[in-house]
Amino acid sequence: MKLAHFSDVHIGGGTAREDARRFCRLVDHAIDRGAEHLLIGGDLVDRGNVEDARPVRAHLKRRGFLHPERLSVVPGNHDIWPISASALFSPGPTAAVSFRNLFGLVKNRDYPAQKAFTAFLDLFAESYRGARTYYSDLALPCVKQVGPLRLGLLDTTSNLLRSHAQGRFDADEARWLREALGELEGPSVLLMHHWPFAWAPVLPFPGDSLDGAPAVLRTFADVNFEDLRKVRRFISAAEFDAVLCGHMHEGDVSRIGEVPVYCMGRSGGETGTFAYDLFTATPRSIRGWTIEVDEGELA
Repeated sequence: MKLAHFSDVHIGGGTAREDARRFCRLVDHAIDRGAEHLLIGGDLVDRGNVEDARPVRAHLKRRGFLHPERLSVVPGNHDIWPISASALFSPGPTAAVSFRNLFGLVKNRDYPAQKAFTAFLDLFAESYRGARTYYSDLALPCVKQVGPLRLGLLDTTSNLLRSHAQGRFDADEARWLREALGELEGPSVLLMHHWPFAWAPVLPFPGDSLDGAPAVLRTFADVNFEDLRKVRRFISAAEFDAVLCGHMHEGDVSRIGEVPVYCMGRSGGETGTFAYDLFTATPRSIRGWTIEVDEGELA
């Protein structure tokens, strides 16, 4: 069985219609090369503009890939928060959006990302049909059998304004997911958005970085997880055959113990990077490689 993993498309970071069109062509590229199941690992849209993903949903339905045996989707921070991908290096716009969200939080007594989160899950509701879920009224986290694979989907988006880009990790959700996967058979794959390794970003000030900064500052600025040790212990104990992530905009393959962790770089956007990871899964193993596509092929 072949699987294609996409992440960080950021529809709406450029011209939304063109961003969506090119991503649909990238999906076709994967299907034409034998992909039988598509995994979208978050940040499909750029600033919580879920409606911009409707052309993608329509295209997946036309190609017969809106079915749970054909599609798995998790949200990323940009799918639910209206803060663009370039916000890390644009403190002014970030502050303005944060103030607007804070005002909404006080007024509505609910976190501002809730509406977009629900809309995102509703948009791809068909892909979760029949999955076993932790919550009675939410699609994520969930587990399902896809061909020879045991597939776990974990939502890592944060509902806190101060950490809107950082990964959320709920130990009870993770424990349930591990136990539920244990009742299925075959190699196990975890799909989530955030990368379970530390990240020391370059600050928006020339010459500054977090490489030599105190640990407390690195932890505060890290946009992956607040407590990486808990996430890594979960991944190691669950003994996944593969963990598929995104968020970092750079492709990478690392390991947590014996577990390979694949980070999909970009599957679209203003950088001109169009790629996906293509995996071959058998009842005993899963292996993959990155497919890069020239933008001209998507015209």
